[in-house]
Amino acid sequence: MNTMADREAVLRAATEVNGDLAAASAWYSSEALSAFDGRTPAQLVDEGRVADVLRYIEMLDAGFCG
Repeated sequence: MNTMADREAVLRAATEVNGDLAAASAWYSSEALSAFDGRTPAQLVDEGRVADVLRYIEMLDAGFCG
C-alpha cells in the first residue's frame, strides 16, 4: 500500500539525483520504467515495491541504467 512516507522517500531520493522536485514529481507519476514492464514509480510504490524503486534510483545515480 502506498503510504505518504513511501512516496516522500522516493521523491526525496529522486530529487537528490536530479536536483528538481518538480521534475522528480513528474517522473514519479508518469515515467514508464522499462525495467519494470512499463510501470511508473507511483505504480510500483502502490504495489509495495518501494525498495525496488529506491534501488533503481541508486542505480540511475551511479550511471548503471537510464
